[in-house]
Amino acid sequence: MVAGGCISSFLLRLLSAKTISANLFRLVNVLDLRARKSNTNKFAEIVFADNKRRRKLEIQPPPPLPNINRVTVIKILGVTFTSSLSVAEHTHRIISSCAQALRVLRAHGMDDSSLQTIYRSVIISKLAYASSAWWEFTSAADRQRLDAFIRRSH
Repeated sequence: MVAGGCISSFLLRLLSAKTISANLFRLVNVLDLRARKSNTNKFAEIVFADNKRRRKLEIQPPPPLPNINRVTVIKILGVTFTSSLSVAEHTHRIISSCAQALRVLRAHGMDDSSLQTIYRSVIISKLAYASSAWWEFTSAADRQRLDAFIRRSH
């Protein structure tokens, strides 16, 4: 495990350097050294590409790191991101999970006031978890689904 000070000083050096490609090469080497000392089954690599830009940048993705799987979907602290910076899978998963929880509570005959308390304390917090990190990556369809779920279940 790396101390937070080391990571922040490394990132400051990375941001203040002149060339990005040299810094990316250094970052890959640092990650490669750490991966060799660690259990590589716990590592995954994802290359993010912003497909929403009008003008595409022609940058080749870096070569895959040795002994580390490259994935197209990754879960970071419970939030699912795709390589195209979409959170549609995450929004679908949390809406399905919340809807199933409400169905189970209704099926067991919970009264409306208790159901509203559960809704406000559990469901809203589950929907809002880390939303400041993933909200900007939602599409209009994702936002409509979230709004419809909140209107329907409230």
